[in-house]
Amino acid sequence: MPPPGRGEGYTEEEIERGLVAVALAAGNTRLAARQLKAQGVSIPRGTLQTWTARVYAERYEFVRRAVLPRIREAMAVETEDLARAYAEAERLTLEKFREELPNLRAHEAASALRNLATGRGISTDKANVLRDRPAQITEHRDVGEILSALRRLGVHVEPPGLGEPKALPPPSASVAPLDGRSD
Repeated sequence: MPPPGRGEGYTEEEIERGLVAVALAAGNTRLAARQLKAQGVSIPRGTLQTWTARVYAERYEFVRRAVLPRIREAMAVETEDLARAYAEAERLTLEKFREELPNLRAHEAASALRNLATGRGISTDKANVLRDRPAQITEHRDVGEILSALRRLGVHVEPPGLGEPKALPPPSASVAPLDGRSD
């Protein structure tokens, strides 16, 4: 009897599907086995683990490095398509809201519009992540750099508080009321 997990009894297509499933599951063989089973392919978790770690380790690395970027690109295209569909639905909902405003409850139309805008935003963000674009842009300049940039643009900014600091009144001094009245 051959040792378990060596690929005997599996077709090349099943082995390839198994390796791709593990790559798509980010190396999680348990999840990959469940997903394959849902597709009608029964490959035990232990077999997938043996394939990716030893028997087909180089092949798995090839799949992981060569196939995943193509899959990620396809997913990015799909999420961008979804973002466009959400934008169109959002536009139609806004038109409907304008047409039906006298007949609709405002919170119902506003909720639908908000939900569509959220869906579009999520799809756009996910497409950016899948394409390795920044999800957030943060500027790292200090005040001096910002003031220099403004001066180059011809804007003169005088930072507040450059004069002599004013002394606080002594603790025993009376302080005038804020409304200007004296008691």
